Amino acid sequence: MTSRRSISLFFVLILISSLVLVSCQTGAVDLSPTPEQADPSLTASLPEPTLTPTVTPTPEPAALQVNGEVVPIWRYEGELARYQAAYPEAGPAEARAAVIDALVAETLLAQAARENGFTLSEEDLQARLEELVAAAGGEQAFEAWLAQNHFDREQFTRALRSSMEASWQRDQIAASVPEEMEQIHARQILFDRRETADQYYQRYQNVSNFSEVFENHAWQFDPLTGGDLGWFPPGYLTVPELDQALASLQAGQLTSVVETELGYHIVYVIERGLHPLSPDARLTLQRAAVEAWLQERLGQSQVEDFTG
Repeated sequence: MTSRRSISLFFVLILISSLVLVSCQTGAVDLSPTPEQADPSLTASLPEPTLTPTVTPTPEPAALQVNGEVVPIWRYEGELARYQAAYPEAGPAEARAAVIDALVAETLLAQAARENGFTLSEEDLQARLEELVAAAGGEQAFEAWLAQNHFDREQFTRALRSSMEASWQRDQIAASVPEEMEQIHARQILFDRRETADQYYQRYQNVSNFSEVFENHAWQFDPLTGGDLGWFPPGYLTVPELDQALASLQAGQLTSVVETELGYHIVYVIERGLHPLSPDARLTLQRAAVEAWLQERLGQSQVEDFTG
């Protein structure tokens, strides 16, 4: 990278060259000193030229570098101390990995926010800072909180800016999840033993009105809800085996026996179609969308870890 000193010297050389060119092109101009200019007393009164040295800022010690952007060591050490205080049961390796992952994710999101045209104004940053000061109980309480959480005021303001930029990008990704989408309304029976589940499944294969028989059995096994799972979108269930089993089923169809860590399931699809997402389902899909975005972005990024 060209230093500030090199750039300054470059412009000085251009200026000198211009003056030389002017003097050459105007040969009629007398450059000999006038008597006043030749007076030593006048010359002696002129101050000696001084050179102001160019000060190159010392780079901050880096904990990480994400696509060329430095995450300073003070940010990493502060977050690590806060994480260990919040999760004392976590081992050093676990704490380190969690903090690094979080800082890389925040930096990637903040970078994308700026790339997408988001500019955090000083007014908005200060307004948010004032909200936090008020929430802490005033300046004195806020300063005590900063000290307790390994921040000074300038560091916290920088961290807050990064966090607000990242939050903007996160919200853009989350907003891409629609409020309604194709979903499944299903009912299940959960068995403790495989043999029992297989017996019931065979029974449903041998009756024409298996949906009615299945519903009656579901209420017997679960008198509270009748095994009704409600409406849910693909990818919402915490049991991936059930998601896979239901992926291609249409209304009126039944899964085979599905084994999971919870037991043995038979699931009946009551309905399938466009339906509003529940708040919990939409939040789950939004989290999944952000996670998928981060994984894709991380695969396209260069991350250097200097934490050792």
